[in-house]
Amino acid sequence: MELIQSAFKYIKINKGEILIEENTFYNQYYFLEKGLLRFVYHTKDIE
Repeated sequence: MELIQSAFKYIKINKGEILIEENTFYNQYYFLEKGLLRFVYHTKDIE
């Protein structure tokens, strides 16, 4: 279990904070431990 946990990094995101910036490529995976996550996709000024 320690080996698996060592492969992860714990981060805390507060309400209203942006996790992933627009037009940016991220090479990471995120696991949600608690709460809700909102995903928004924009195309031609439509949310």
